Amino acid sequence: MVVPAYSSASSIIKIGQASTSPKQIVGTISTVFVKDPTDPRWAKDKTVALYRSIMKKYNASGDVKDPYNMYGMAVAYTMVDVLEKVGKNPTRENVMKASLHLNESNPFLPPEIRVRTSPTDRFPVEQARLIRWLGARWGSFGPVYSLR
Repeated sequence: MVVPAYSSASSIIKIGQASTSPKQIVGTISTVFVKDPTDPRWAKDKTVALYRSIMKKYNASGDVKDPYNMYGMAVAYTMVDVLEKVGKNPTRENVMKASLHLNESNPFLPPEIRVRTSPTDRFPVEQARLIRWLGARWGSFGPVYSLR
């Protein structure tokens, strides 16, 4: 099975586990562009530790394994970056201008994936890794791929 996006992939895996043998789901492939807090490669990562502490403090009943939460923090980080670029005059025009001139290293994303926009390219994340369902968690493999 191939699932088109990691955030929806976790939901699909839960549905699949409820309706079939877990063995049939192992090997499912999807993509990821945020750090996966369940991946051992990020076990000692400072941003993942920050993510866990924010979740504990502000969303204690939330699922720390849910990729939507990590994605939300990545989006919030970029929004703060935009607002810092806008400065003391946060008009719609200035927010749009800052939003269309991004080139950031977002700590909630793997270091090789950047957030980039321009007036002619509004797609902020154009890279991803492949991931495979290992039975209890996702595992990334291979290089970073361009999504274009």
